[in-house]
Amino acid sequence: MKKKLILGLLAVVLALGLTFLGCSNPASNSTVDEPLVLKDTVNGKVVEITISRTDPSKAVIKPQKGDYFVIKLDGVVISKGTVTQVSTSGTMTFKPSEDSPGPKTEFTGTLSSGGELSIPSIPYEGGTITGVNADSSGGSGGGAPTSPAPPSGGGNPPPVNPPAANVFENTTWKAEDTVTNGGVTYTYVLTLSFGTDIWTTVQVENGEPIPGGQAGTYTASGNTATCTTADGDTLLATVSGNTLTLAQGEDEFQFTKVTPATNVFVGTVWSFEYDFINGDGDNVNREMTVSFGTDTVTWNEIFTSIDDGSKIENTNSYPYTVSGKNANVDTGNGLSTATISDNTLVIISDESLLFTKASGGASSAANPFAGTVWKFEDDKNAIHFEMTASFDGTTCSIEQTVNGIPRGDFSGTYTVSGNTATITFDFETYIATISGNTLTLRPFMTFARVY
Repeated sequence: MKKKLILGLLAVVLALGLTFLGCSNPASNSTVDEPLVLKDTVNGKVVEITISRTDPSKAVIKPQKGDYFVIKLDGVVISKGTVTQVSTSGTMTFKPSEDSPGPKTEFTGTLSSGGELSIPSIPYEGGTITGVNADSSGGSGGGAPTSPAPPSGGGNPPPVNPPAANVFENTTWKAEDTVTNGGVTYTYVLTLSFGTDIWTTVQVENGEPIPGGQAGTYTASGNTATCTTADGDTLLATVSGNTLTLAQGEDEFQFTKVTPATNVFVGTVWSFEYDFINGDGDNVNREMTVSFGTDTVTWNEIFTSIDDGSKIENTNSYPYTVSGKNANVDTGNGLSTATISDNTLVIISDESLLFTKASGGASSAANPFAGTVWKFEDDKNAIHFEMTASFDGTTCSIEQTVNGIPRGDFSGTYTVSGNTATITFDFETYIATISGNTLTLRPFMTFARVY
């Protein structure tokens, strides 16, 4: 009984949803605000710390796990990466990204209730800054850098000691369960993977990956690890030979160790491009490149205005874990599931638009979409956005208005499997799911391999 309880518990956690990398949909519900910028003067040199959401359009009201940080010394970037942990007491862990200049060593700081960020030591190429106390007013001054100035280029960074090895690091574990419901048998495979300090899950139903997953941080002590979810819940993992036992309260479930397989993602680069009309009615080209390193994926986006040629470029790096041809990318704000199929990379997310049913016609059990019309509305920054999705037997037509003015109508063909439809437009593929009088539309993006 415990076996099914734990699997069911994890399945519910997996189904909580995920946030897509850099979604540019004009109907996004994110709030626009400025990043958090804190400064201090250390021995006459200005230390500037900027903390922003991994999606730069989202506000930084209070720093949280997954935020992106950039640290400058007298205007020169000396470290950048992601905030991997934020405790209730304000303690933050900063993890430099692979493309960060200088050492990739993690460091910690504490954000007080008054808004002052204290960092005892910041390593950078050529030295260490100590005693930083930064706030929005410019800080109170701290200790001196151990070298007089930031690097001007060239030279080798000081050696970085790798984190202490543990029995969980870079291991993968698998559990299987079979459930019969209504005469239909479902086989679930849950894969649990550990990185240096994060853990992630991938779930497969009847051989097909289920979008979403769960991620969190962990601390190991001998053969035991305390795993913390994004919501702050804890699970206890214990390793004995090739078996891992995961326990929460009195419930426990066992995983079997998976023999390490070739990482089919490492060293690959993928691209995707399409045009869209943003909420201001501007024509925009979005070009994306996804590059996989050993354990980090770098996501580069270039937004180019088709009207005047102006560009905005965003680059972020995220940790990822692999199970066969599937990977979970941990953006800090959620997960995206990536799958390789020949020379195609498919990334699925559950950042969804929810449509309400406007009218229904000749739909049937075989095609519940046929003859239906669905409507989505959103108000943001004095802009009223409406989108209507209409289905005939084979075609989905999208009509959009911004403040009542028609914008960017388009159509595509679709195929149906039960209550789910895969809609193929010229620029992107979407997945639509019907549940009662609600239609959920979510991104389903296909990238081509770059040689």
